[in-house]
Amino acid sequence: MGRTPVVTAIWFLAICCAGDTRAQPAPVPGGEPPPVPVPKAPVAYPHPLITEILYAVPTKNGDANRDGERQTTGDEFVELINPHDRAIRIGGYTLHDSAKPGRTQFRFTFPQLTLHPGQVVVVFNGHESALKGESDGTVGDGATSPSKQHPDFGNAWVFTARAPSTRAGFANGGDWVMLLDPRGVPVQCAIWGDAEKPVLPDGSACVVEMVADSNGVSAQRRGLDGPFEPHPPYRASGLGADAPLMPFSPGVFVVPGLTRLEDMPPYKGER
Repeated sequence: MGRTPVVTAIWFLAICCAGDTRAQPAPVPGGEPPPVPVPKAPVAYPHPLITEILYAVPTKNGDANRDGERQTTGDEFVELINPHDRAIRIGGYTLHDSAKPGRTQFRFTFPQLTLHPGQVVVVFNGHESALKGESDGTVGDGATSPSKQHPDFGNAWVFTARAPSTRAGFANGGDWVMLLDPRGVPVQCAIWGDAEKPVLPDGSACVVEMVADSNGVSAQRRGLDGPFEPHPPYRASGLGADAPLMPFSPGVFVVPGLTRLEDMPPYKGER
C-alpha cells in the first residue's frame, strides 16, 4: 500500500466516515447542533449492507477471529451493518460465494436476529476454528444466534459458519460474495479479481459492486455510500505502541448519525 503509519482511532474514524462528503449542519446559536444526517445506503430497507470482506487472509497478523492461530480459510469473514434508522430482522438472509452448492461453497444462513440501527454483524468462515465465546453463547452459528454482543469485536453480533472444508472459502484471485434475502432474491453482490459476474434475473435490483484489490488486507466500504477499498492499517489509540497495526477491523464500522467509535469495545472512550 506504500505507507504504514501508526494510525490512531480518530484517523480510523475519519476513514470509516469518509463516504459522507456533504457539509455538516451548522450549530444552532444557543442550542445543540442538529443531528448529523445518515448517509444513504445503496440497499433499500429492510436489507442489511455488506461493509467489509476478508477474502485473502494476510500471512502476518492474520488471526482475524482471535482464536490464537492464523488460518487461511477459517479467519475469512464478512461484516454487515443495519444502515437504516429502523430495526431490521436478518433471519433467513444468506451469504454465499460463487462456487456451486456443496462442500466447496461458502454458505451461511442467518438464524433469527434483530439488528438495531447501526448494529454490526460479523460472520467468520470458522473452519477448524474455536472462537472465544462459542462456549458461553457469545458466538452464534447457523442454528442459534448469539446470546449477546461480542466485546472483542466492537460489540458486534458474531457468528461462525463452521465451514466443512478448507476449500469452502473465498478464492483470492477472483470470487464474489452474494447476499440473498429470505425469499432467495439477490440483494447485494461484491465481486473481486477475475471472477465472472453472477447471472441475475431480468430486472433484478441486486446491488453489484466491484471490490478493489486488497492485497493482504481486508476490503472495507468507504462509508455507507462509498466504494470498497483496501483497509488502511490502524492501531486504535490506547492499545499501546507495541500493539500491531491491524489490516482489518471485524465488527467496527462507524456511521455518522448512527454510531460512535467510543461505544465499540475495546475502543470505548478513545477518539
